[in-house]
Amino acid sequence: MNLAVLILLGVIFATIPLIQSSFGHGVGGETLPPIVIDDKNATLSLFINPPTYDPKTGEYEILLKLYETNTQAVIPHVTYLVQMSHDGKQLLNERFHDDSSNLSIKVVPKNTDSIKIDGSNYGEIGWSSNIISPLK
Repeated sequence: MNLAVLILLGVIFATIPLIQSSFGHGVGGETLPPIVIDDKNATLSLFINPPTYDPKTGEYEILLKLYETNTQAVIPHVTYLVQMSHDGKQLLNERFHDDSSNLSIKVVPKNTDSIKIDGSNYGEIGWSSNIISPLK
């Protein structure tokens, strides 16, 4: 019995240096803890659809939703600061506004150094979707 315990402990200690660090978020979505905004508890949810990039479709959607934690009611007229980076390089740092607080951004990755945003730019308020087409 003692020999089996010693072997098990030896195997555990021998494999510890082989374990690699892993970092990640929720699969396809993340809901942050509530914060207080104007005396209300507000929760931010972020979803990505599909959760993993599918080269067949060539695009994915990012959905941001800010809502009152206790009632689940959306908080209207929200301006989000959206930052995206890849391999430590910042790709995007822009403001996006949505009247209903359900911001949907369609992302179409391309191998280019520039980023094109289809929508209307309202300066300090940020980018917003057009009546005819969604924000992308």
